[in-house]
Amino acid sequence: MKLDKAIRRLIVGATLAATGIFSPLSSAGVYEDGLAAYQSGDHQKAIGLFFALAQQGDATAEFNIGVMYQNGQGVARDEKEAAAWYRKAAEMGHTNAQNNLAALYESGQGVSQSNVEAAELYHQAAEQGLPRAQYNLALMYASGRGVVQDYNQAVKWYRKAAEQGRTAAQNNLGALYEGGLGVTRDDMEAAKWYRKAAEQGDDRAQYNLGMIYTKGGVVAQDYQEAAKWLQAAANQGSAQAQLALGRLYEDGQGVRQNLSEAIKWWQKAIMTADEDSSDEGQDARTQASANLDRHHLQVSVLGSNLTAMK
Repeated sequence: MKLDKAIRRLIVGATLAATGIFSPLSSAGVYEDGLAAYQSGDHQKAIGLFFALAQQGDATAEFNIGVMYQNGQGVARDEKEAAAWYRKAAEMGHTNAQNNLAALYESGQGVSQSNVEAAELYHQAAEQGLPRAQYNLALMYASGRGVVQDYNQAVKWYRKAAEQGRTAAQNNLGALYEGGLGVTRDDMEAAKWYRKAAEQGDDRAQYNLGMIYTKGGVVAQDYQEAAKWLQAAANQGSAQAQLALGRLYEDGQGVRQNLSEAIKWWQKAIMTADEDSSDEGQDARTQASANLDRHHLQVSVLGSNLTAMK
C-alpha cells in the first residue's frame, strides 16, 4: 500500500459536531420536562425550560440550548448563539459542548475559523474521555491541522476512541498499522482493527479488510473472505469496493468468474463516484471507466474477427 493512499484513508469524514444529543445530567423535574417537550416536538417549550435552568448555571441546559440554536429548533437557527451557549457550558467542563464548539471553530461557523482553537477544545474533551473528541483530535494530529502533525499522537487518540467502540477510529487505527505510521507496520494488527469496525457495519473498514485479504503475506491471502467484505462495502455504496469486487468477478477470484457481474459493479462504481468528489471516489471512477473501455474494445475486436471469418 502506498503511503499517500494510506494517509488519504486516514481522513475519513468531516469532524462535525454531534448535534441533537442531550446529556441527562441536569436537575430532575425541570430538565425532564424540557427533555420530554423536546422529544415530543414542542421545541419552544423545551428551550424555555432549558433557559430557566441555564440561568442557574446548569451546563447541560446551556449545551442543549446551543444544540437547539445550531439546529434551529424552537428558535431561529443562529450559529453565533450556538457557539456562545456551547462556550458557557464548555467553560464548565461539559465535554459535548467542548467538542461541538471545537467543530464550529474547525468549520468557521458562528466563530472565526481556527484549527488551533478547535484542537485545544477537542483536547479538553478528549482528556475527559469523550470518544468523539478523541477521534476528532486524532484526525487533527494525523493531518497536522491546528497541531504539528504527529502520527504517534494520532495513534494514541485513535486507540482511546477505538477501545470505546468508535468504528471510524478503529478503521483509522487499522490504516495506521497497515501503513506503518506512528507504529511498526503490522498487517495482522491492522486486520484486527478493521474487523472490529467492519463487523459493526463500517463500509470503509469492510473495504480495507477485504483488500488486506487480497494482498496475502502476514494475513493469509483469502479471496473468498476478500469477496465477502468487498461485497458488504459495495452494497453500502463504496465506489472503491465496487471497483475491487468487479475485478474479483473478472478474474474469478473468490467468486465464480462472471464478466457481466464485473461490468455491473464497475458501472455501479462510476455512478457512485459521480456523487463522490473525494480523491478515492474519482480514482475509482477513472479505473472503472478504463476497465469498461478495455472490455468494450475486446468485445469489438472479437466481433470484427467473427465477421471476417464468415
